[in-house]
Order: sequence, then C-alpha cells, then structure tokens
Amino acid sequence: MTLPETDLHRIHTWARGRVPEHLWPELKVEADVADRYVDIVEVRPSWDGVGENTRFPIARLRYTKSTGRWAIYWRDRHPKLHEHKRKRPTKSVQALLDYVETSGPSSGADGGLWTAPTAGNWSTQVPHRGRPKSVRGPRWGRRRRTLGSW
Repeated sequence: MTLPETDLHRIHTWARGRVPEHLWPELKVEADVADRYVDIVEVRPSWDGVGENTRFPIARLRYTKSTGRWAIYWRDRHPKLHEHKRKRPTKSVQALLDYVETSGPSSGADGGLWTAPTAGNWSTQVPHRGRPKSVRGPRWGRRRRTLGSW
C-alpha cells in the first residue's frame, strides 16, 4: 500500500520545521515512513557522543486506504502504541499534525502528546528528559511529632 504523496510531503515539511535549523545537530524531528503508517520521532545525538543517534517515537499516524482517513496513535511508557480516543480519524493529516503541535505538557492539554520547541518559542520552552535531581536534604519536609504540636 502506498501513502498519499501530498500527505507525506506535508508531514516531512512539518517535521523539518519543528526545530530551528541551527539546532539540528542537537535535536531533530523526523518522519519514518512505513507501508501503512508514519512515525514521528525525536532524534538526538547519543549521550556520550559515540554510536548512533537516539530515536524517541512521539506519535504514529496510520493511514487506512479504504476510508482515506488518518488516525493518530500515542506511545505509552512502554514502547506500545494506542489509538488516541479524543482525536477521531480524519481525512486531513494537517489536522493531526496541528494536534501534535498544540497538545503536550507545555500547553496544559489533558491527554496531550508532545510539544517540541519551534523557532518562535525556543527561548521559552526548552525540552528536557527526566526529572531534575532533588536538591532537598535528607530531612526536608519531615515534621517531628511532639506533644501538643498537632
């Protein structure tokens, strides 16, 4: 099965425009094309500078030829994909790309996917992986129980 060429061009153009060109050595967004779907992945150099780049899947856009509709899938903490229940399949792949762009942790959207910084909001939104290390001491937040204190 072949995917529509115009939609593939739109996806590739969207992915290329997600990160400013001067930051491509540090972060890229790419589209991996298969027979029935396109995976949107975040590409970063390896942490130690040796070996291949790391590829982190963000979303999957699956095309159904019989209906001519695109569906969006999200990835859970395990590398398993689930169909997004709040975004129904649509004939416009641009509507799904807009959803990926506007939903995510920075937008406060419930059930969002991911939001990478764009050229316009790079200074206000810096992506990071994982939680920052705690700066709390071993007794931070503990309250001693004494007679009359509670």
